[in-house]
Amino acid sequence: MSTSIIDLFDEPTTDWTVEQLLEWCLLRSHAQTDEKRDELINALHKQLEEGKAELWEAHDQAAATSIVGNDTVGNDGDSSIPITSNQASLSPESTAAENSQRSRGTVGSTNCVQKPSVAATKKKGSVKTIHVSVIGGPYEGKTFNLKPRPRSPCYVGRSAGKKFRERGMSLQKDSEVSTTHGKFEVKSGKAFFVDTGSTNGTLHMEQELEVNSPLELHNDMEILIGATLVKISLEY
Repeated sequence: MSTSIIDLFDEPTTDWTVEQLLEWCLLRSHAQTDEKRDELINALHKQLEEGKAELWEAHDQAAATSIVGNDTVGNDGDSSIPITSNQASLSPESTAAENSQRSRGTVGSTNCVQKPSVAATKKKGSVKTIHVSVIGGPYEGKTFNLKPRPRSPCYVGRSAGKKFRERGMSLQKDSEVSTTHGKFEVKSGKAFFVDTGSTNGTLHMEQELEVNSPLELHNDMEILIGATLVKISLEY
């Protein structure tokens, strides 16, 4: 009886044993289940991000309404604000001089605020591509060029699903990597890696990452994903 290892992408032949055929069916079933699960997770994440965006939009609208309301109360011409004795005793000339001094002070402070800092002018743009170079493990020497977008991260795992193979990192040979191990994402122009609840965890500087806690990425940073050690390079 043949003892060759059955691969997911093999096609049945006439010399297969019943055991090999059953093993192949099981592998196909697991792959389809993983892909369907990943699709559901992705849809739920998308709904969550859309819900967050709607909540922030409602918060901004409420804040803007509150500011407008405060301005209206302060500028409605109400004469009920009491005038102190010191204010009443001021002559028109002294009042004009004081207003002139305040005006000059305001202009000076405005100029200081408006002057841009050198750091601000040298601020980097948004991360466009995350280059992930494998420097240890089963895929050593391979480089993944990931292009995550807002609400569209790049997933990492042992899954052979389409979103792992085409947009993320499919690490089928690494038995220490979970089916869906983590994801690379971009938020506010910055790049992050998130462990989404892997079995064996993710390490950075020998410290295990907290589940669903984003780790901001920088150039030359090293991360251990399962048994795969990677080095990060960011392109802006």
